[in-house]
Amino acid sequence: MSHRPRAGAPGVQPPRRQRRCPRKWTKRRRSRFLEALAESCNVSEAARAAGMDRSSAYDLKDRDPEFLRGWRRALEQAHGELEWDLLKDAKEGDIRTEVTFDPKTGEATKVKVTQGRAHAVALCLYRTHQSEVTAFRIAEAPSQDRSDVAARVQARMAEIRALLATNASRKISGGGNDGDGTERS
Repeated sequence: MSHRPRAGAPGVQPPRRQRRCPRKWTKRRRSRFLEALAESCNVSEAARAAGMDRSSAYDLKDRDPEFLRGWRRALEQAHGELEWDLLKDAKEGDIRTEVTFDPKTGEATKVKVTQGRAHAVALCLYRTHQSEVTAFRIAEAPSQDRSDVAARVQARMAEIRALLATNASRKISGGGNDGDGTERS
């Protein structure tokens, strides 16, 4: 049984509820969001980095043309890096083994297996923003024939898809790993 007086009893004030001030998109939050978006290509992650809600980021994007331009620039940068990472992983694979040798004996003293970004997540992010980034690249292309730019972008995307398909077929046919990070012999 509680010994605290109940709210509403004579002489007892109800507990005060703290009012939460709605967060606003300050210049600093906008800047942090756009920086994080340029690094991650992930709107949810960028919103968390700015201390804001993802839906409020989309609302701000819809009503503020300057923020929209920054958003598109950040996405274009992150998307380009994501394309590069996917292409690189498709060529090299995403599992790496680092071995440290003892200089005196020449024996391995440490073996470290690292795995890069999960392709499923990277592809999801890539596809999510693909059309917006492509449209931005075409719109921002200085005095170039827009159909030529679109054709080059589409050709680059086809190249990435082909490399990813080749890498996936290698893993399926036995060139990959057993799923636990160890290479098959």
